Amino acid sequence: MLDLLKVKVAEIIAGMLTPETFRPFIEAAKGFIDGVLDKVEDHIAETDNKVDDAVLPFIQSFRDAFNIPDNDEPAGEPDPGSGD
Repeated sequence: MLDLLKVKVAEIIAGMLTPETFRPFIEAAKGFIDGVLDKVEDHIAETDNKVDDAVLPFIQSFRDAFNIPDNDEPAGEPDPGSGD
């Protein structure tokens, strides 16, 4: 009887674990990673050292491999949702 209960609980949990269930978590993780990568890119842009510029292609490759878009807003352009 206990084994049947374990199987039924496992089936219920498996039914709840769908891609749609994880989507908000995945999008939040992508947003967090984008923010971290943006900080690294900003730091690289602020330095006079050109050696660290070699990291930028790796960051872009990472973004491409894991489908993490660069959601930076171009400087000087207002946020479209702000009403400015």
